[in-house]
Amino acid sequence: MFGGVLLKQNFGLRDIWCDRDKPRHEIGQAIEGILEDTAAIEVERHYLDVALQHHLAIGLSNGRLPTPALLAIAESVGGVEWRGSRLDIDAEIARVYSELDPAEIAPADVTASLKRTGEWLHQESFAESWFENDAEVSAMIDEMSGQDDDAITGAVLSDLLEKRRGVWTERFLLMALWARAAKSKNEGRYWRDFLILAHELSAGRPLEEVPIMAAIAQRTVSAALSIGNAVLIWRSGPRVAPCHG
Repeated sequence: MFGGVLLKQNFGLRDIWCDRDKPRHEIGQAIEGILEDTAAIEVERHYLDVALQHHLAIGLSNGRLPTPALLAIAESVGGVEWRGSRLDIDAEIARVYSELDPAEIAPADVTASLKRTGEWLHQESFAESWFENDAEVSAMIDEMSGQDDDAITGAVLSDLLEKRRGVWTERFLLMALWARAAKSKNEGRYWRDFLILAHELSAGRPLEEVPIMAAIAQRTVSAALSIGNAVLIWRSGPRVAPCHG
């Protein structure tokens, strides 16, 4: 059996597929391709149970029922007990954080961790999509047209990202659980940094003191301005006059 579930934050189960007849060699090739092209890692089963049930609960709360393919997957991997079970994000962060050695979360260690994660946008493939891109972003950029990039970035950080603090807190928690569940020690080495990020956001640390959030704000503005410039170029590009013989 070859199956998969695509989880989307704030949506639930975005896509589900299951192929009971796919040959083993084709499954192996597909997995190799996924590992080469994405930031996928092999994780312990517990993470699948937690993440899937969390997103299932989100989908059900929004009136989105899973397709029958989920039942086929559950029957194949022993997930017949799966139920919608949404994580209490702040409580889960506090629970996992309390399990850390105090020596790992001394103030100096937290500061060092935040500094490390501030470089992720430039170093790690899993952070390539870490920016905001929607109608609210476009409206803010348009409204601040004419101001310098630093002013726009500051507004994105203090206004837009502040309103979405909970979204990023949940994202970092889920990635902490994902990395902690990695079967490879090397691939799971970032889990404490993810957890510290989630904890600091949950605890209300000002976003300007969290380097990765400042970097996300900067990338959000850069992406929005790049799209705007591309549209401007397209709209004002050269026109070909009709030719008359």
